[in-house]
Amino acid sequence: MLSLYIHIPFCRHKCTYCSFFVLPEEQVEEGNLEGLKDEYLQALIKEMRALHEQYGHEQIRTIYIWGGTPYQLWQERLLTLIDTLLEVWDCEFLEELTVEINPDPFDGVLGLIKEASVRYKNLYKLRWSLGIQTFDDEILKASKRNYWFNNLINFFREMQQLKQPNVSYNADFIAFWKFTDWGLRTKEKREFFTKLVDSQMFDGFSLYTLELFPWSDWYNDAHQTAKAIQQQYGTPEQIIDEFHILKNIIEYWWNRRYELSNFARLGQESIHNMVYRNWWSYLGIGINSASYLSEKHNADGPVRYKNTHKRKEYLAGNYKDTTTIEPLSPQEQQREKILFLLRTGQPVQLDQYESLLEPERKTHCTHFAEEWYILFDENTIKLTPQGMDVYNHIVTEIFITPA
Repeated sequence: MLSLYIHIPFCRHKCTYCSFFVLPEEQVEEGNLEGLKDEYLQALIKEMRALHEQYGHEQIRTIYIWGGTPYQLWQERLLTLIDTLLEVWDCEFLEELTVEINPDPFDGVLGLIKEASVRYKNLYKLRWSLGIQTFDDEILKASKRNYWFNNLINFFREMQQLKQPNVSYNADFIAFWKFTDWGLRTKEKREFFTKLVDSQMFDGFSLYTLELFPWSDWYNDAHQTAKAIQQQYGTPEQIIDEFHILKNIIEYWWNRRYELSNFARLGQESIHNMVYRNWWSYLGIGINSASYLSEKHNADGPVRYKNTHKRKEYLAGNYKDTTTIEPLSPQEQQREKILFLLRTGQPVQLDQYESLLEPERKTHCTHFAEEWYILFDENTIKLTPQGMDVYNHIVTEIFITPA
């Protein structure tokens, strides 16, 4: 089986903390935007048909439509894309269709959910991943989001009315921090978040900590030095503290942490997330999208590659960037397996990965065990719930960092 990832690059604005490959609409020549979206949709359809000629014998396990902001294609184009995917590929046993959405514009997104719930009522799972990020109005404004906390309250109420048996909602949040009272630091918003989680309207949550990369606006802004960013949005320790507040509320109301950044009620875990973590084969469709093919789907062994990030080349039908083709060596495959096991809370037998271990790993493991970050019995390690929160630190201390 294969999974499909479809990248929609369009965004109204690029969020100031975002490091993904997106095409902000404000940067497109005036009058050309809708035409560009039509072109891009047709390019997506042509690429998926070209890939179908090679892999059409495969059943599709999951479909994940992400971005960017997929809704910025607008409802008619997005539904045309989904209809074509379901028509072209063998989706008889499709386990999950996920579409990422933002609560903007409210009426349009609610209309999409309502229409899709009727049109795709026979799918096993129609999953909407909602990019909320924060309840803090100041951060929403600074990051160029186009909604406020008070608006979200009514949006959630209407969204709840559209829930169907095969529809699943996931909410994305980021742990920010500021020294003023904000977000869940105010009683009103903490109580609302607790009631929202308790309502079980959302079947799962994705929870991240704020990380700034060189290709995000906040990182690159000449006036936002590292010190200034920390003063405004917090030190790593403070951000982790905010993460714990969110995590504790999410876990208290029956959401299990099934992957480092993902929580869900039993049976509601994202199947596509596990496609990535298990290194099952998936095809990326769209500009700058990534693909991974296991040895089952690639005769020369596991390989990763990306599509071109150049708009004109992609629209012209030159999809794949051959310079990104990256075969995975046996050692790299072992490393990926270790990371998967740790990220999903499973035990790792260290003697199976001797060449990947730091010389001082036993000393580090003993220390981490004393701090209750891992369970360690000379050869086997397993992250505790506290250890999952400092995953990167543990991995870099125990396993050799790739050159």
